Amino acid sequence: MLLSCYESTADVDVGSDVVDLQQLHISVWVKPIQPVGSIAVAVLNRSPSKGPKSFSFRLADMTHNTTVSRYRVTEVFDGRFVGVFKPTNDIDVRVNPTGVYFITAVPFVTVCQEL
Repeated sequence: MLLSCYESTADVDVGSDVVDLQQLHISVWVKPIQPVGSIAVAVLNRSPSKGPKSFSFRLADMTHNTTVSRYRVTEVFDGRFVGVFKPTNDIDVRVNPTGVYFITAVPFVTVCQEL
């Protein structure tokens, strides 16, 4: 499943199959993964030069799941913990020329244990 993305103030068209922001040379790929409610997001900078590109997106714009209140976000390539984000929080990334920023977002569940 490929979804739309946006540049700061532009709206997202979730019904679209692919988004290729020509002026930014940015493509965003989104795929549901396990566990249920999780997604993988890849932000691709297709520009071969001109330095890194900044890009922002919200997880709420990448999924139709309205039951998740927070996601635990991890960078895929090095396993680095990025943070815990509400679906409406902006995730700001910088992507090198011809590079990709690849994350997984897994629903964050707080486990309470009775003492």
